[in-house]
Amino acid sequence: MKKTFALLSLLMALMMAVPAQAQVRWGLSGGVSLNNVNLDNAPGIVSRNYTGWYVGPTLEVGLGKLPLKVDASALYHYNGATVGEEHSEPHHVNGNYIAVPVNAKLNIPLGSLTALYVSAGPELDFKMGSKEYKFNIYNPVSPDEVIGTQDYKTKSTQVSFNVGAGLRVFDQFQIGASYNIACTDAADGKFTTMDRGFSYKNNMWKINLLVFF
Repeated sequence: MKKTFALLSLLMALMMAVPAQAQVRWGLSGGVSLNNVNLDNAPGIVSRNYTGWYVGPTLEVGLGKLPLKVDASALYHYNGATVGEEHSEPHHVNGNYIAVPVNAKLNIPLGSLTALYVSAGPELDFKMGSKEYKFNIYNPVSPDEVIGTQDYKTKSTQVSFNVGAGLRVFDQFQIGASYNIACTDAADGKFTTMDRGFSYKNNMWKINLLVFF
C-alpha cells in the first residue's frame, strides 16, 4: 500500500510540474506480456515462456505541436517465471508487481486520423507479496520420496528498458507492441540436488492498449 501511494503521488507531482502550455491527458492502459527467461550460469535448468497481464492509469504529456510526447504509468503487472530441472516438471515463481514505465514517444502522422509512433524508456518494477518460494524435488523412481528442494528468492525491485512501436487512432486509442529488456536480475535460485545457485532475468514481449479519457 505504501508503494502504491508513493507511485500515485509521483504521478501527481509529474502532472503539476509540467509547463502550463503542456497538453496533459489521463488514460487507462492494459495488455498482455510474454515472459522470456534469461538464465545465467544454469546448465541443467530449463525455463518455459509464461503469459501475464497488466492494467493501470497512464499520464501523457505533450508540448504544443511537437510530435514528441512522454507518458508515465503505474501498472499492476502479474507475471513470473516457470523454471525447473531438466526431465522434471518446472514450477511457476509468482510475480506480482507495481510497474512504473516512463516512455518518450515520437508520433509520425499517417493521415488526419491515424499516426505511427515509436517509443523508448526505462521501467522500474516493485515486487509485491511473497519474495521466497520453495518447491520439493521428488525421486523419479520413488515419486513419494523428497530428494531436495528448489529455492527461489525474488528481488524487491527490477530495472528494465522498453522499446516499442504502434498506432494511434483518432488520437483517442493507442495499440502497440514493445520489448522489455531486463537490466537487473529478477531472482536468485538454488537446487539443493545440484548444490549450487543461479540467477535469471525476465525479458518480455508486451502487447498494449491505451484508451484516453
